Amino acid sequence: MLDRFAGALGARTGRPVLRIGRIGGQYAKPRSKPVERYEDRTLPSFRGHLVNSEVPSRAARQPDPRRMLWAYRAASRVLAQVDGHRSARAAADGAAGHRGPSLGPWSSHEALVVDYEAGLLREDPRLGTYLASTHLPWIGERTRDPDSVHVRMLASLANPVGCKVGPTADPAALRRLCAILDPERTPGRLVLIARMGRDRAAEALPGLVAAVRDAGHPVVWLCDPMHGNTVTAANGLKTRHLDTLVEEVRIFLRTLAEQGVPAGGVHLEAAGEPVTECVGGAVTSERELTRRYTTLCDPRLSPEQGLRLIDSCF
Repeated sequence: MLDRFAGALGARTGRPVLRIGRIGGQYAKPRSKPVERYEDRTLPSFRGHLVNSEVPSRAARQPDPRRMLWAYRAASRVLAQVDGHRSARAAADGAAGHRGPSLGPWSSHEALVVDYEAGLLREDPRLGTYLASTHLPWIGERTRDPDSVHVRMLASLANPVGCKVGPTADPAALRRLCAILDPERTPGRLVLIARMGRDRAAEALPGLVAAVRDAGHPVVWLCDPMHGNTVTAANGLKTRHLDTLVEEVRIFLRTLAEQGVPAGGVHLEAAGEPVTECVGGAVTSERELTRRYTTLCDPRLSPEQGLRLIDSCF
């Protein structure tokens, strides 16, 4: 799926596309509410398999530290496959005469559970401290406070790092955050992932992009059109509408062009199977969501919907 998306994006833009998957470690989720309703009961929210179980019982929803070991083993297997794909691609690119940095695939995930991530810090005597759980760790909208332990951890790393930026972000606070995460103003060091929501992007994004640009940070800007556009369907299922996602990406691209800043790409949640979790394309209405709605948390694009988004925006 990553190759299909990258191939489509490369064909539309005429540029090489770096493949980075939310994969091999994306096992913990920040939740907007600590509890959720299931039938006639109130239960602690499912926080991802690194923390608790999706089974709707109070016992299953209790945090279990053994899950960190299970997550590590699962991530290790996935990352071994990612490394194998990258090695095979490098060999094929070399045979074809391609020169330059590897286009991946690389891994990324939100570095949310510090107890898990701290056990995977590795010191290199020449290059510094690396987080070995993933290639590109990032922090979310809820953990980007400049004084948080999450920010301090990412600031200490030699990895490239990322941060989600939502519509409530303050330009001055974002400049401070960039100064902490990218003090040397190093190209490729910091990725900012805009997740504004379609209805707030045009108002909120220009000032943030200008503030970072004027502070001299050569960040990579990505657009996450997913997380600001989640709605609840009439049947109670969470969903996203493809048309809304496309509109936010277009606002993002237009805003960055107006600010004279290059757009780095898109940050999507997608499944490798033809799920019916978002409305658009083959899923013509919210009534069709139940056909193949398998997500345990947020609704994902199908491969066909992801390709439609790329074709509609680039």
